[in-house]
Amino acid sequence: MDREFLTSLSVERLLVLAVIVFFIGLILAALLVQVPMQTDLRYYALLVLGDTNEALDPIPDVRVNVRDTDITARHTRP
Repeated sequence: MDREFLTSLSVERLLVLAVIVFFIGLILAALLVQVPMQTDLRYYALLVLGDTNEALDPIPDVRVNVRDTDITARHTRP
């Protein structure tokens, strides 16, 4: 086989591999940003749900702790 053909074939393979690795890295970076934000929004939605209807409150103990902490923080500020 011609040497130029083999060289171009290996360059194409490396380019395809680089593109695949780039997109996998891009997906992982997006997930590193998206997962904490999604978790925070879902947690906030649970707090809002409990505020609107106490019967549907899935986390009443956490709500009590959050409100106690807020009250304590307000009283300790100058």
